[in-house]
Amino acid sequence: APVPTVAGPVLHLYGEVGWDIRADDLAVSLGQLGGQDVTVYLSSPGGEAASGIDCYSLLARHGGQVTVIVDALAASAASVIAMAASPGKLFVSAASLLMVHEAWTVTGGPASDHRQAADLLDKMSGNIASIYAARSGLPAARWLTAMEAETWYTGPEAVDAGLADAVVTGAAVSPAGDEELSDSDFAMIGAMFRGQILAMAVPGSERGFHPDGTPVTKAERRAAFEAYARAQARRKAPGNGQAFNAVSAEAGASEFVKRVFGLD
Repeated sequence: APVPTVAGPVLHLYGEVGWDIRADDLAVSLGQLGGQDVTVYLSSPGGEAASGIDCYSLLARHGGQVTVIVDALAASAASVIAMAASPGKLFVSAASLLMVHEAWTVTGGPASDHRQAADLLDKMSGNIASIYAARSGLPAARWLTAMEAETWYTGPEAVDAGLADAVVTGAAVSPAGDEELSDSDFAMIGAMFRGQILAMAVPGSERGFHPDGTPVTKAERRAAFEAYARAQARRKAPGNGQAFNAVSAEAGASEFVKRVFGLD
């Protein structure tokens, strides 16, 4: 599909859901638009599941037509936000990635607290699966299986799965196919992933700081990023981290980190 014609107001939802992308801010922005059509450019590694559903609900009930264009990444809660696009109006760039996975959290306390949290996560994942099902026309059970496996989709794969309507092509976007991602593509993906990888790889850290307030060091960042690159390189299923697999297999985790995250 050619680059969609952008008419009316434009919103850019970039960053982490619940921090950079906030439902209260989105509510104000949409309220100011009234019933006008709106185009949303989205690029996010995800974040808080409940906040993602908030944003999805706000966009889904907006009075005007909602066009969503995924620039680089719509992972986790951000993939839920993307589903709010009006019928036929969810576009993905050729170099973009979408990821679906189960809701997750961290709990503390006795066994009963953990069981209660697990039950709540099952309900949250079921709700999210129903959103993917409504968009794709496929059963929610199909999406629960994909979420359990943490499934990654390239732009064309997202269209094939029913998660998107068309791959955007044109002068400003790389063409679809098997071409290697450019340095700017890797830089964009790296920027979107930094906060999420640190939170996963350095227990207790959030946005670059340890629980005791000391900053995460450059060496720790590099170790976290390399571990993530190696993990993605081991993913063999089609659609699971293919962009990462290609560069990791070709140049190794060290080169992957250098290209994606700009660390020496």
